[in-house]
Amino acid sequence: MRRLRPMVLAAVVLVPVFAFAQAPADQPATPPAAPPVAPHTMPPQPKTMPIPKWDPATVETLTGKVVGVWRHKHYGVVVGIDTEKDDIVLLSVGPAHFIDSKITFAAGDILEATGSRVHYHEHVEMLVSTLKRGDLTVHVRSEKGKKRW
Repeated sequence: MRRLRPMVLAAVVLVPVFAFAQAPADQPATPPAAPPVAPHTMPPQPKTMPIPKWDPATVETLTGKVVGVWRHKHYGVVVGIDTEKDDIVLLSVGPAHFIDSKITFAAGDILEATGSRVHYHEHVEMLVSTLKRGDLTVHVRSEKGKKRW
């Protein structure tokens, strides 16, 4: 009887402990994957970005609605616009110290941008030469792509 007492005591204590230690069946075993980026939204800011070159053959003018802005100390200010022609076009407008005193950006603003379009990964980027919002015009680069900052 003395030998059974510790085993019964262990069973009485351990069985409920193990019963509560099980994970509920309604919780997933693995964490859910990150949701995909919805169309017509600003893509996540990449860790690295290419340094595109100005191409006079790809200069054009786009009009679209601002969907987001990235600010990075190395890449400068990048504005995402939603155009009718493309999903999202990223406008590389220059360093913050140059652009912030000239123009501000808010979601929903309608911008007209002229510049050289370059492609990288699955995104389209434009090196902006001229940016217009309403009656405000900002010249960022020359017509040949030379930076004004």
